[in-house]
Amino acid sequence: MMKDVTQSKQRATELWRLAHVDALTGLPNAQLLEDRIQQALLHARRNGTQVALAILDLDHFKFVERTFSQRHGERLIIEVARRLRRSVRRTDTLARFGPDSFALLICDLPNERAALPVLEKALAAVHEHYSDGSLTLKLSATVGVDMPGTGVRAQGVVVKRALEALARAKESERGSFKFYDDGLNAKMRTRLSLEAELRRALLEDQFVLHYQPRVQLDNGAINSVEALVRWGHPMRGLLRPADFVPLIEEAQLGPQLFQWTLERACRQAKRWQKQRSPRRVAVNVSPSALESGEMTDQVHDVLSRYDLHPGLLELEISERTGQDTLDAAAEELTEVRSMGVHVALDDFGIAHSSLTQLRGLPLDGLKIDRSFISRLGADTGVEEIELLRAIIALGKSLKLRVTAEGIETKEQNSLLRRLNCDDGQGFLYSHPVPAEYVPAFA
Repeated sequence: MMKDVTQSKQRATELWRLAHVDALTGLPNAQLLEDRIQQALLHARRNGTQVALAILDLDHFKFVERTFSQRHGERLIIEVARRLRRSVRRTDTLARFGPDSFALLICDLPNERAALPVLEKALAAVHEHYSDGSLTLKLSATVGVDMPGTGVRAQGVVVKRALEALARAKESERGSFKFYDDGLNAKMRTRLSLEAELRRALLEDQFVLHYQPRVQLDNGAINSVEALVRWGHPMRGLLRPADFVPLIEEAQLGPQLFQWTLERACRQAKRWQKQRSPRRVAVNVSPSALESGEMTDQVHDVLSRYDLHPGLLELEISERTGQDTLDAAAEELTEVRSMGVHVALDDFGIAHSSLTQLRGLPLDGLKIDRSFISRLGADTGVEEIELLRAIIALGKSLKLRVTAEGIETKEQNSLLRRLNCDDGQGFLYSHPVPAEYVPAFA
């Protein structure tokens, strides 16, 4: 007995599509969105991550349909759907929620702040000018957002709260987004304000570079310096990297800050070279700058523009950088190193680099994290010393120059010399100082 079920299968697929997919945009509809929200809540509770549901409503859409035609409105919806689909991550769900609204389900967020770059990118995509023949519009949208806590398990509650946030946003501030939770809303507003200040700081050149010498432990000579960014905030004074660098990464401004730092550091290195006191300058490369894929071109351009010897530049990548990012950047780092630029692995010992991974990275140096050095003192145990000895031996076996960070006492300096560590860096020798004070340490 045989029976051809092809048509029934095709009908079942078509019925599912009609029930779950929006016919105009091809996006999931509200019904499929509800199922995705329920699955996302279960996944977040199991993995300790967070979820955000954003409902985006186009401003003045009904005016377009009334003034022009329904067909104009449909084409506008199709274009906005295309823009939003292009701007969201693959792990997120974009759905058609209503005649002039969309829903964005953002999943796998490590914290609340991580939702902001996604929301900002979506709003920026909508706000681009729209042109359709004789119709030219400056589009805008208002967004209501809910980030349910671990106690929320029903998708209906999440949708209801996002709609309430949307209603409040329409009343107070169209063209932006508002969170359902007032406390979270205030926190996000503060964060957005800081991000705006950072963008202005980059435009207005509010950042400055200080330099911390790196000392050869065998003879005390300074062979290089590390360029460290400080923010000369107009109201709060000079801020250290810990006060703003995490926000730089969250705001996806890492590539811009790296470009700024690279430019200023190479310009200073050229000045020292002209003064006949050449010093290699180390510049930190953030994870987002590594991921940008622009590092090789940036380095080549700056070296050419200042006619700087490549050996006077060193790039420091942190072991905190995700292994996937490091693996993806290995080819680009190899290309940079082939120019003659030095590459060092910073913060070594705090992550999980294996020997295979270390051998796969194009490195010239290894910088031991300060957490290992701070434990050294008069009562340091044998285990701590042997661990440090093993790290130094590992670096030397890979033919890397080993630097100990965070040296603050003479005892630490003496012990590291006995362990044959190559270089030292820390407050014992100098705090980070402006460029004009560096030659005094020669």
